[in-house]
Amino acid sequence: MLQQTITLILAVAGVLAAAGCLWASWNAHRAALTAQEVAKHAENIERRGLLRELMVTAHRVIAESSQMGLLVEDLKAEYRVLASFSGQTGGSRERLLIQRAESTQKELSSLRDEAQNLVEQRTQLFDASEEELTQALLKFDGFLVQVLRIKDTVEREIAAVAGDNRLHRGRHLKALSVSR
Repeated sequence: MLQQTITLILAVAGVLAAAGCLWASWNAHRAALTAQEVAKHAENIERRGLLRELMVTAHRVIAESSQMGLLVEDLKAEYRVLASFSGQTGGSRERLLIQRAESTQKELSSLRDEAQNLVEQRTQLFDASEEELTQALLKFDGFLVQVLRIKDTVEREIAAVAGDNRLHRGRHLKALSVSR
């Protein structure tokens, strides 16, 4: 009887140990599934962040390059005024400077068009890999830097030519007042 009791106790303990092992393995499996879900969710959040950053950068390229169209027109107007003051309206220097400004505008137009295409096709980017999104972001970050660099150059050029025009205008007004 004592032997049977000990055997029964050992059998119950074995069953309880097996149940404990099953319960532990079930919890480990649930934890692994949860970890997979969390990792997948984190990956989706990171992808959405990359996609959002890419779209913001593309929109900035579009906005800055569009604004550059107005700045280039201002620069061309300043060149025309300068040519007028120097008596070289329609001259080769004026044409060269205006062509250079227009070439800058064309260069920016191609960057703007590429950014616009990306924005229009953003739904296709949902299937892109993280690496593809990162590469596109780097590309458009480079475009943005290029646009901002050109914008800075054009703004400085406008300021310089406008300063020259103010000097010419002042001399012209002074000459008119002296001749009276």
